Amino acid sequence: MKRMQLILAMVFALLCVCFSGSFAFADSENASAANANEASCETAAIVGTVKIDGRPLHAGEFDFGVKYANGGDDLLSAKNEADGTIDFGKLSFTVTSLDELAQNGIAEKTTIDGVPAWIVYYLVHEKTSGLSDVGVTSHTAPVSLVVTVKDEGNGTLSASFQTANELRFDNTYSTGEPVTVFLAGTKDLQVEEGASLIDIEGKFRFAISTKDIAAPMPESTDAGNGQWGRIEFGFITFSLQDLNKALDVDSDSAEKAGWSRSHVFKYKVTERGSVPGVVNDPETKTVRFKVTDDGKGKLTVVCLESPFTASTAFTFTNRCVVVPDNSANDEMGSDAGDKPLDSNGDAGPNAGRVVSPSAGNVPSSTLGDVSVSATAKTGDATLTLAVVLAAVAGLAMAIAGLACGRGATTRSSTRKRDNAGK
Repeated sequence: MKRMQLILAMVFALLCVCFSGSFAFADSENASAANANEASCETAAIVGTVKIDGRPLHAGEFDFGVKYANGGDDLLSAKNEADGTIDFGKLSFTVTSLDELAQNGIAEKTTIDGVPAWIVYYLVHEKTSGLSDVGVTSHTAPVSLVVTVKDEGNGTLSASFQTANELRFDNTYSTGEPVTVFLAGTKDLQVEEGASLIDIEGKFRFAISTKDIAAPMPESTDAGNGQWGRIEFGFITFSLQDLNKALDVDSDSAEKAGWSRSHVFKYKVTERGSVPGVVNDPETKTVRFKVTDDGKGKLTVVCLESPFTASTAFTFTNRCVVVPDNSANDEMGSDAGDKPLDSNGDAGPNAGRVVSPSAGNVPSSTLGDVSVSATAKTGDATLTLAVVLAAVAGLAMAIAGLACGRGATTRSSTRKRDNAGK
């Protein structure tokens, strides 16, 4: 009996050893399988591009993200480089993470080329919050990114991806309207003392030009002087494209996004034409307009000439002067002298004749061998002292001459009577 019990105990021990070995072998196989399931891989670098129309692109001004197609937080984030490149980095996977994504409906588990595979769906998007505050409009909707991961069957995984539009993003700066300003000037006329006011309406022309290749021109580049001396070139329209061209947005000196940018557009205005009795203003006039982008897509324009109103961006000042009338010389010879001019520039009825200081423009007479003449110009209040003295001296000499003449005659008659008596 005891012997039978001993045999049974030995058989039981042997069975225990066999079963324990089987269990240990199974655990070893499970561990190997687990190690195989933790194989990992990653995608190639995910790179996109962004461009902006309307101004230069500044490094780091736009934000982008990669997230699952069904939502959630961003898995990858990136900012643009100065050249528009967006480098998101890489996405990583393991078999365990892929299975979890499949269970949560984020990935699809399938078979490709006879091996297990997972397809994961993502969205690449631009973060548009706050863009409108700086004058930027985004035109690209979130872009699909599809990643395919394959189990190569040798303990390794491989990943590849495809995108809908090569991850290109397009933005536009400023959808605002261009700004306009009306360019006009005036022509003043100064009348010198003794000169006549001359009608010059429409008798002069004015031209506007610029050396700034980016400067827009007004509606008209040549204008005449109208009523009251007004000179109108019309409206000038300044656009964002004009400003960008002036600043050369492709250069390294282009302003950064969101910063105020300005440029002064310079113009020159010249006068041509002539009128007798009018001396032109010889100076070329400069007109400057400062156009500013406030960094939010809004343009403003200011004329830098002071004071500036709708009619005084520039002013030409001409002078009316006294013009000598030499027609008498032509008719009567070189000794005739100039005729004095009245307010209309014509020879008056008293031209070349004596002007009495007491009675006004009274004709003078010739006294003896002395004649006195004076010219009175319109606007003169008094005769000069020289004219008065000359008139008095002439009068005195004439009276003295008459007196001497009478005395000599009387004495001659007396002598004749005396002779007759003798």
